[in-house]
Amino acid sequence: MKKPNFFIVGAAKCGTTSLASSLALHEEIFISKIKEPHYFIPSNIKTTLPIAINDFKEYSGLFSEADCENFLGEASVLYLPMYKDVIPRIKAEIGEDVKIIIILRNPNERMKSAFEHSKRFNAMETASTLEQALLEEPERVKKGLNPMLCYSWLSQYGEQCKAYFDAFEHVKVIFYEEFIKNQRDVLVEIFEFLGVNSENYDYSKNVHENKSIGTWKIGFVGRYLNYLLPGSARYRLREKYPKLYSMIFSLVKKVLLRKGGKIVLDQRFSEISKQTEKLQEFVNVPSSLWSDINNEENRA
Repeated sequence: MKKPNFFIVGAAKCGTTSLASSLALHEEIFISKIKEPHYFIPSNIKTTLPIAINDFKEYSGLFSEADCENFLGEASVLYLPMYKDVIPRIKAEIGEDVKIIIILRNPNERMKSAFEHSKRFNAMETASTLEQALLEEPERVKKGLNPMLCYSWLSQYGEQCKAYFDAFEHVKVIFYEEFIKNQRDVLVEIFEFLGVNSENYDYSKNVHENKSIGTWKIGFVGRYLNYLLPGSARYRLREKYPKLYSMIFSLVKKVLLRKGGKIVLDQRFSEISKQTEKLQEFVNVPSSLWSDINNEENRA
């Protein structure tokens, strides 16, 4: 039976679909028929997902049509946050000589994009704002809801990435922001990491990114500011009088958030910040990519 020898383990809403599709265009690489089989995560979590494979024979069958046996991969995004369960199973059922690819994105932007996606496609997301969803997150974890609805947890990269670096010899981290700016250079890096001929690829083929990935435009405070200051008025205020806009922004946020809720939210963002600092201990995160991570206004 054929088995994968490389994994794109996440993170969710960081461009894994585009990356997997781009790699699949290389004639020496085969990506599983189901992009996210999530075979290695716990069974109780699988029941919360629309698709998840339980049987190893069925899992192996995802690679049965591969002509090349050297470079077989899949891209299940929950493998990164659920590393405690996934890593031992990969080692036991596949082996230690596998290659791990991790694609990361500004954690605040990742949360916003994930929430926007859930509001569009996941009926389980009942919160009207990202902030409300973050306040509900501990209860969601306790109830065992779909992990995709636990937005801050999925953005805490530090421990997650370190676990893979500690467990496997070959781990490659790339950044969503660099991938969408210069796809060719990033793909060349990955081909070299996998040991694939980087010249044997048509870089003129344009793989469109997942349309649900995009810039967050209407956040928690933004919704109310749009109501108070429709469209162009808000834009002109922000551009011409940034200090005044910032004051209004802060005032509205104070009115909308109770003190207790703000404390909880601050804890969520503080943990993400700590995990990002931890990540930087062993991964070089270009400062220009995530320079606004602690900017409170960018959380909205």
